[in-house]
Amino acid sequence: MTSPQRYVVLVGTPCDAAARAHWDAVQSWADEHGWLTTRDIPAAGDVWGAVATEEVLDGMCSPTEAKVIYDVRAAGIPCVSVHRAPAMLASLFLTAAVQPA
Repeated sequence: MTSPQRYVVLVGTPCDAAARAHWDAVQSWADEHGWLTTRDIPAAGDVWGAVATEEVLDGMCSPTEAKVIYDVRAAGIPCVSVHRAPAMLASLFLTAAVQPA
């Protein structure tokens, strides 16, 4: 039996070097752990959460990005800033690694 695909929803476009570095770290982490990144909520699969740029979280975004954030929140999916995401993903992996099978 195969497990469901896992996703991280990415919302926005990083516009500074720090945001770009954190964005790249999230994408690398997802790749290394077999998770997919997407720009919308997938129809099926396990969504860890959404990672959004500061601009999107502040409401300075396109209507498409605003709709994705609305849908993320309506679905109860956690949404974090691109600057917090790498540490949260790392702690998620460490927590999963120490839990008994």
